[in-house]
Amino acid sequence: MVGAKMIGSTFKITSGQTAAATSVPGALQPSITISDQALQNGTVTIAQIVSNGNWWVVIHRQNSDGTMGPYIGYTMLKNGINTNVVVKIDTSLATPVLYAMLHEDHGIIGKLEFPGPDNPVYVNGQMVAPPFNVTGLVQDVTINIQKASGSVSFLTDGQGNSLYLSLNDAPGISNCSPTCLTVWKPLLAEKRVNAGPGVLQANLGVILLQSGAHQVTYKGAPLYYYYKDINPGDTNGQGIGGVWFLVTP
Repeated sequence: MVGAKMIGSTFKITSGQTAAATSVPGALQPSITISDQALQNGTVTIAQIVSNGNWWVVIHRQNSDGTMGPYIGYTMLKNGINTNVVVKIDTSLATPVLYAMLHEDHGIIGKLEFPGPDNPVYVNGQMVAPPFNVTGLVQDVTINIQKASGSVSFLTDGQGNSLYLSLNDAPGISNCSPTCLTVWKPLLAEKRVNAGPGVLQANLGVILLQSGAHQVTYKGAPLYYYYKDINPGDTNGQGIGGVWFLVTP
C-alpha cells in the first residue's frame, strides 16, 4: 500500500511457454524433395532441401549395375529450409537416373571433400539420397563387353543393357519395321560412339535411319535393345524367333 492505494498492475497471459522457449525452434529432420525433370542449361533444380547446417547437396550419377556412382555436381546449402536449389552438373557424365544426396561439411569448411570427411547424412539409418529421372541428355555411346561365363560374353551399352542383332538385317541396313521397332528399340547415337575395354573401335559405326536418327552398328550389324529387358544384364530377347541374338564380340 502507498498511503491508502494498493500497488498492483494487470498483465495478459498469451502462452504457457516462456519467451526463451518460444524463440528456439525444434530441429528439422533433414530431407530432399525432388521431381523427375528435363535438364535446363546443364542444371537440375531441387524443390526443397532441409539442412541442419551449412551442408552440401551433391548430385551423383548411376553406375551400370544400378548403384549410386560418382558425383557430377554440387552446391552449398544454408542452414534450414532451402527452396528451388539449382545445381550445375557435368552433363557429359550424367545418366538418365541421378541421385540428390545430402552431405555434411567437415574438414576444410566450404570445400567439398568426398570421399573424405564430408560424410553423407543419414536419417533413421538411411542415406538422404532420393533418385530422380532426367531427360534431355545428349551423351556419347559406349559399347562394352559383358561376361556371362568364362567363355561366353556379349555386348552392352555403357549402363550394362544387353544389345541384340537381327538375322533379318543386312550389313549397314535395318529391316526392322515400325511394328518391329515397338519391341526392338534401336541403339541411337547423338554424339560419339566409343569402344569400351576389349572392343575394337574399328568394329563400331552408325547408319542413318529414315527418321534422321543414327543407329549404332557393330561389324555392320544394327544394334537393338529388347523391350522386356528391364534391368542391366537382362537377356530376355536371346534367340527369339530364331532371329534375334545377343551380339558376341
